Amino acid sequence: MLGRKERLQIAQQAAGILRDSGSLDRIRDQGYTRVDPFKIAIDADLAVMKRSLQDLLGGFFRDEQSGILVNIDRPPGMVHMTCAHELGHFFLGHETTVDQVLDYGAKGDPKEREADWFAYHLLMPRSLIVDVMRRKGWRLSDLKNPRTLYQLSLRLGTSFTATYWTLISLEMLSVGPAEGDKLSQTPLQRLKRELATWMPEQTLSDVWLLDENDRDRILEPRPQDRFVVDLPNHASAGYLWSIDEVADAGFRLAPLTVDAEATAERADEPLVVGGRARQRYVLEHGIERELDVPAERLELEFKEAQPWRTDEAHKARFTLAAEFESMAIGLDKQSQGKLLAEITDA
Repeated sequence: MLGRKERLQIAQQAAGILRDSGSLDRIRDQGYTRVDPFKIAIDADLAVMKRSLQDLLGGFFRDEQSGILVNIDRPPGMVHMTCAHELGHFFLGHETTVDQVLDYGAKGDPKEREADWFAYHLLMPRSLIVDVMRRKGWRLSDLKNPRTLYQLSLRLGTSFTATYWTLISLEMLSVGPAEGDKLSQTPLQRLKRELATWMPEQTLSDVWLLDENDRDRILEPRPQDRFVVDLPNHASAGYLWSIDEVADAGFRLAPLTVDAEATAERADEPLVVGGRARQRYVLEHGIERELDVPAERLELEFKEAQPWRTDEAHKARFTLAAEFESMAIGLDKQSQGKLLAEITDA
């Protein structure tokens, strides 16, 4: 087990890299919700190669041109954690290594545990978690709900399990052994299908639950991810929500039919007497998105208006953006850009 002094030193080093890399400025000034480990790698002159691997999660190779290898056949949270773990090996001065697992535990190799600790503090600093929770209106008690924990992990770009253990280590989540085991082992497929009953039983796609508290944020899903939107409902007064600006791109809002089985599974959620009426929508796309399409940005402006009015009067409106993260095999897109720039300047 790492000593308190070692853990503190690694946490301080990760904090310094976050500050010097501009990662926190990217979140504060531009509207992103997560730390991008690939961008940190490129800024540190590390090439990032994405490959389809069998047993390996990734590796770090120290050479004249050092680099990082990550397995893109894993969920995005694990891919980001792998990249951050390999960054830990680089910044902590470790030699070439390959990784078949993350979270090495107390009995793991000391250098692997150091890289784990670095990754947690790089991707999930307390200040970032607090910022996401404040914007979403989540309280500490809400973190005991696996649905909240799942949505938090999506916005942090980390795995569900890593998010759970980070909250425990930061003393932001307090649960007993039995409750903790149940929470940490929540089947993600169940959480996804509670939101999107049409999803396959087993899928790497994630389901983002959006609402007006995501305003002005830039989310970074994968192209195959799906969106469910929870919005105030004033249909009795003739107000309807729309996203007209992206209709030409094939997107539309469709009211989500309530599934009785899914509703029963959510029976533990509190009933708010006198609360505002809400309606859930699915943000549909008419064309199935390819898994390896280049990253693109989608601007979404949600408007609540009475359709027959032509004076542009809106009861409510807000915007957010989705910047799709490509997981194509080969050099990371940012690595490609840097290499091209070097060749052009040569």
